Amino acid sequence: HIPQFAEAGADSVTVHFEVTENLPGVVALAREHGLQVGLAFNPDAPVEDAARAAREAEVDVVLCMSVYPGYSGQAFIPESVERVRELRSLVPESMHVQVDGGVGPQNIRELHDAGATLFVAAAVSVEVVDDEVVDDEVAVASGSVVLPPAVPVGISPVVGSAIDAPEVRASLDEPLGGED
Repeated sequence: HIPQFAEAGADSVTVHFEVTENLPGVVALAREHGLQVGLAFNPDAPVEDAARAAREAEVDVVLCMSVYPGYSGQAFIPESVERVRELRSLVPESMHVQVDGGVGPQNIRELHDAGATLFVAAAVSVEVVDDEVVDDEVAVASGSVVLPPAVPVGISPVVGSAIDAPEVRASLDEPLGGED
């Protein structure tokens, strides 16, 4: 379906490690269509195996699932922080580490400190004011929050694209969405 995604205007595709038999072939096809490529892996997949596959296929993003895929609102799996730390140590700095599942103000700083640079926030509420993220009742997943191009955290609404935000390191000196 990669050609169809490209025709529809996608700028990237993410495939799951556990079910992609020919990752280098998928990456090559996606690149032929001008797409970036991500590799997601489930909470029970060995980090080392997923990282090796990501390096060998030269994907752009490795997505560490911090819940089991299937439905929004699941509780964050605490062991995911160490999985992110391990993943960050096994992939090049040029390869983004993304986290999806239960990400919010209570763990985003710890995940960033472990090495994540992109975050998927489906059930978290945030608002952007003067390029700063503040806690609010505005649901990102609703599409009612418009993130400016230079937003200081890499939050990826389910309905949008991941935002590459190198400024995230500086912004995390201040609390995100409340007290530390």
